[in-house]
Amino acid sequence: MCGALLRTAVDLGTPGRDDVYGYGRLNAEAAVRSVVPPPPSPPPGPYRVYLPLVMSPPFVCP
Repeated sequence: MCGALLRTAVDLGTPGRDDVYGYGRLNAEAAVRSVVPPPPSPPPGPYRVYLPLVMSPPFVCP
């Protein structure tokens, strides 16, 4: 994971490692995506999803 963090860091300042920014800004999302395979695609639809709507009083909209 350490290598993925270094490979996907966003370089800041002068190219490469430097004394001000080090290796740059970490991009945790890109690092995880580089080592974890993407989830499988869902099977073709159509889909019907039924979600019960339960509202308990008092219900206040901000």
